[in-house]
Amino acid sequence: MCLKRGAEIFASDRGKSRERGPLEFKSHLVEREGDLGLLCRKDVITVYSSTRIEEAIEEMVRAKIKKLPVIDAGTKRLLGMVTSYDIADFLGGGEKHNIITKRHNGNYLSAINEPVREIMASDIPRAYVEESLEEAMERLVKSKYTGMPVLDENDRVVGIITERDFIKPIAGLETGISVRDVMTEEVLTLPPGAPLIDAMRAMVRNVFRRIPITSEGSLLGIITTIDILSHFIEKETFSKIRSSGLEIVLNEEVSRLMTKEVITVSPDKDVGYASKIMLDREIGGLPVLSNGELVGIVTEKDVISSFI
Repeated sequence: MCLKRGAEIFASDRGKSRERGPLEFKSHLVEREGDLGLLCRKDVITVYSSTRIEEAIEEMVRAKIKKLPVIDAGTKRLLGMVTSYDIADFLGGGEKHNIITKRHNGNYLSAINEPVREIMASDIPRAYVEESLEEAMERLVKSKYTGMPVLDENDRVVGIITERDFIKPIAGLETGISVRDVMTEEVLTLPPGAPLIDAMRAMVRNVFRRIPITSEGSLLGIITTIDILSHFIEKETFSKIRSSGLEIVLNEEVSRLMTKEVITVSPDKDVGYASKIMLDREIGGLPVLSNGELVGIVTEKDVISSFI
């Protein structure tokens, strides 16, 4: 599993002069051969390019993960990655939905038997086991992805490194950086009556994994890509699609799928506190509330970006 090395992993400040409290971030990131190999998780789940889309969805939901490296069945070399974005795109959020509407004439139950190579992304970030933590962290933060495969010298997957792995060393610590300093203030929200298809399109278009559901400024819930994937493998959903077609599910209100008990954070809290919540609850982002009002959202990527 991932090895915690302490706050020194994030000791890179790029010459910034502002004091950051009890933790010192002004020295350079620890450079030690093989550090990435120690930090990455070895229990990575992969799929073959021939794996059916339905199987990939089921695996993501079962393991509560949002990304699956795709490998060649023979050489075991990395070919690409399929993510919850790609699935949302396929289900109706973007151009990959054409596989259902055009290639399979709207037959979702037929289309989910297509291989994942039809929807996977091949142009993805990747890291090599002997490269530095700093290089890997910067590459991941600059990408739209939340994790990337770690490869050996033969391009075979030996692990996976995620944003969550990088926030582990500061989780629960006082960094001197507040949530307000790093959060995104302009938050895309949807009303509870919005159709599911709108949520998927917004996720794909903006590369979001979660969208808060609000009404008159009040936070009612949150919907994530995993909520959507989970819904599409339910027996009830299959029955609806079989009897009435895919459109009836795509037009369901997001309030039916959203999580109502939302974990939030105050803008005045330290990012170490927010990181601890995200780590313990296994969530990648937190709505930020001030006096009951939604004022922003903070993600694992936001936290990591503040240390680069």
